[in-house]
Amino acid sequence: MKGKKVLAAVIFFLGTMVLFLYLNQESDAIKQINRLKRNPPPLRTLDAEILASLPLQRDVEGGYRLSRELSFEEKVALIRQRWGKNIDNAYIQIKMLEDLIRHCQAEGREDWVSCVYELSGTAFPDLSAHLFNQLEALLRYNEWLRRNREDLARLGRRERMQKLMERRAAFFGEENAKAIFAAELKAETIRLALDTIEENPHMPLEQKLEQFTSAIKEAHGNDTARYMERHRQELLHSFLSLSSVQKDLRQMDPISQKEALRHIRQQMGLDKEALARWEMLDKEREERWRLGKQYLAERESLVKQYHGNPPAHILHELRKKYFGAEAESVAEEEAEGYFRYAGEQRLGID
Repeated sequence: MKGKKVLAAVIFFLGTMVLFLYLNQESDAIKQINRLKRNPPPLRTLDAEILASLPLQRDVEGGYRLSRELSFEEKVALIRQRWGKNIDNAYIQIKMLEDLIRHCQAEGREDWVSCVYELSGTAFPDLSAHLFNQLEALLRYNEWLRRNREDLARLGRRERMQKLMERRAAFFGEENAKAIFAAELKAETIRLALDTIEENPHMPLEQKLEQFTSAIKEAHGNDTARYMERHRQELLHSFLSLSSVQKDLRQMDPISQKEALRHIRQQMGLDKEALARWEMLDKEREERWRLGKQYLAERESLVKQYHGNPPAHILHELRKKYFGAEAESVAEEEAEGYFRYAGEQRLGID
């Protein structure tokens, strides 16, 4: 009995050690970046004027892309043209490095990390050391993400974002990380506000709207007006899609409901003409849902009358009566088990 316990303990220990070694073994990318740090290859020096004069051939889609067919010089010229204008921006640097990683891996190069280093460093020699640091940080961060994907998935949104921010600061440096992930942080600020609203369903609707618009202003600052103009539909949809907001609207009488929707849209920056168009659309949607509910009631009566199997031609005529040209689409949806008016209308959305 004692021998079995010892054997089990040994097996458990060995299994734990194997798992530890597996989880902590260096990936190919990390091995490559370490070799590169120990023995960096010399970077080529190319004449900037010659690079600028190289004719770049557009691909079949009309754009400029890195490809295997381009010479090294042509690749460098293309990189400078595509990324050079904003290369001092940390976010652009990471986007460029990610693009180069995809290209070098697609070429099938075993030393793809060195390929990225040579292309980026030759294209922007004054930034070569900094770009190498960015590349190393990016590879190590991606490796950390790979190892911790399951643990991160188990965290709530706030906890996950906090953990990501901590590790990004550790890999990239705090200010550098803020610049690289600025767009994601702005989007996350808005998503967290939506989560907070949903977690507090008894909060008055006006307070929910205030919290949402405040989060947008916090995220985008002086650029708020331009951001809202570009993303107005998306923002309206996100707010109105919240179950607590829909519940608030459904509890109102029709006049209050109309006023509430108008106020929400005003706060999102819609002008009078746009507000009028939306109100007309609301009326059309309301009528469509009214007819849809009538259709379902009549359809249910037919199902009962024919013991669950009404004749196809009768159902066809019923659909034509309510949906006209859309009758065939409705029939196809129902064949798939989808009944578009079976649920509750999302007010202000559909």
